[in-house]
Amino acid sequence: MTQSRGIFITFEGGEGAGKSTQVGLLATALEQKGYAVIKTREPGGVLIAERIRDILVNQPNPLNPISQLLLLNVARLEHLNNLIIPSIKQGKIVICDRFCDSTMAYQGYGQGISIEQVKLIHQFISGSFMPDITFVLDIGIEESVKRVINRSKISQKTISKDYFESLGTDFHQRVRNGFHQITQDNPHRCLLLKADVEATKLHLTILSLLKKKLGLKVDDKKITA
Repeated sequence: MTQSRGIFITFEGGEGAGKSTQVGLLATALEQKGYAVIKTREPGGVLIAERIRDILVNQPNPLNPISQLLLLNVARLEHLNNLIIPSIKQGKIVICDRFCDSTMAYQGYGQGISIEQVKLIHQFISGSFMPDITFVLDIGIEESVKRVINRSKISQKTISKDYFESLGTDFHQRVRNGFHQITQDNPHRCLLLKADVEATKLHLTILSLLKKKLGLKVDDKKITA
């Protein structure tokens, strides 16, 4: 199914909120209805941005917050120019796991960089371009820790409760509060959804909202294999 202009859908939220799961479920549901879908993530999505992601994620010592902010925006510029915008011009639906709202929540609200500075840099690299709709998945800090630890056991990664403690509960609470504020400031675009529910139930809610707000032809009554 083709469209004159594509749609840009983003998923935001704290650690362990289930963004990647919902991105996958939504992509499958839309593809089954004949839509051309691109799944991507930030930082990442294209080669240079994935290399920047590796720098950000695998440093033995965390980078300065301003360095993080600048690198994230370099990656985003390449991502926009080489994948997101061309795909939308081709009529595809792009679904992205994190975008500019995560930068605002983590580097702005979480790490204390001026919100106006974060906005200014984003506007410099992307102009007025923003997602058509953003699903902000919200869970409490305790549940977030539990999910990340369980996920790390399954994937055999070394992420643990120490990861959260190294940044501090207050940091993660600031990030969560930041996402709440972003949602309040952008009610036309952002939808805050409770993520402490069964994944398929949340998926059906998302499908229903997409049908209502964007007119997408999706089956929001059941899950198909």
